[in-house]
Amino acid sequence: EGVTRAAPLVRGQVMANKGGRNSGIEIYGISAEDLMTIPKVAVTPEASYGDIKRFENGIAIGSGVARELGVSSGDRIKVISPNGVKTAFGTSPRIKAYEVTYIFTAGRSDIDRTRVYMRLAQAHSFFNREGAADEIEVMVEQPEQIDALQLDLLRAGGERVQLWTWTDASGGFLRALKVEDNVMIIILSILVLTAAMNIV
Repeated sequence: EGVTRAAPLVRGQVMANKGGRNSGIEIYGISAEDLMTIPKVAVTPEASYGDIKRFENGIAIGSGVARELGVSSGDRIKVISPNGVKTAFGTSPRIKAYEVTYIFTAGRSDIDRTRVYMRLAQAHSFFNREGAADEIEVMVEQPEQIDALQLDLLRAGGERVQLWTWTDASGGFLRALKVEDNVMIIILSILVLTAAMNIV
């Protein structure tokens, strides 16, 4: 109860290349149906280019990745993984080229500059996952109350599940906001105290 969506993902950190430009990216292998439900990516992004309906024929990338590589919708980029094919002479890098069919701006630099979405079947092939998923991405109706749902999610996931919430992922940002709030309270208190003393 309270969960609106659950989607299997394949994730991996690799490098993208176009011409003489390179960029570190994080690939999210996901089905087209699940991609269509992601806010700020497929649903009401700040800006978008290309056709998300053509996702089956290529990949979707963040606007920051597109800017780093100097690509636009319809261009092809190389995706390079050091964990490639094992041969008698060692492991050779895996290199594949994909067409950029959709570019999105989510409004968060950590997403726009690193995130690339790829079809789940393509990600299985590229990362040698053989049909497995690395994680299940869960979205809830009330994200601000995620702490109250953690126990239910742990029970649903089973004994070996590891839960990683949005508050864990954004811990540094949330702590910075808390420090900023405390500092602003101190500064405003000093200003009010100074003004009150001047009036007296």
